[in-house]
Amino acid sequence: MTTAGMPGGGVHARTGGPAAGRSVTSRVLSVLSAFSGERRRMSLSDISRRTQMPLTTAHRLVSELVSWGALERDRDGRYQIGLHLWEVAALAPRGLGLLAYAPPEVQERYLAGPLAAFTSRTITDPARLRSVLAEVRRAGYVISDRQVTLDAVSVAAPVRDASDEVTAALSVVVRHGDDPLPGALVPVVVTTARGLSRWLRSHPGRP
Repeated sequence: MTTAGMPGGGVHARTGGPAAGRSVTSRVLSVLSAFSGERRRMSLSDISRRTQMPLTTAHRLVSELVSWGALERDRDGRYQIGLHLWEVAALAPRGLGLLAYAPPEVQERYLAGPLAAFTSRTITDPARLRSVLAEVRRAGYVISDRQVTLDAVSVAAPVRDASDEVTAALSVVVRHGDDPLPGALVPVVVTTARGLSRWLRSHPGRP
């Protein structure tokens, strides 16, 4: 173990290992990215192992994420992505694409809560949003037309992993009124997302 001086004359201990030297932001993102379609719920030990963090560090970060609502703990003591994180992401095209394939209980909890309006075009009616999510699943893509800002339109398509679970979404954002029109981007976005899905299926276990 080595030590390094800190401002004010303090001493900061540094230990070896993959997690050493990583920023708090990097560690938080590592915790969130540990979850996937194959790993919807994990124990604290699972998270520690997947992120290569000491158990005490993982516990501290997970506790803070639970307090904010990014993670939730179930009755068995396992953790899953929390409702607040879905709320933050859902209005973006990638968020809508992921919410459309989220477990039904997550969708219903999101729809039951107050739906914030960021522009006059934001969907705040639960019945209409439920219909949009069903259309996303049917069509395999989503177009978000000025729902977050009035100058942006975006197209997103789901990306599936080796188990055929939707674990990510690919999106392209264009300025409203510019070429190409969003509809023209759909084939490109869908084809690229399918290509990524094929790669993930042929490389199981790879991020």
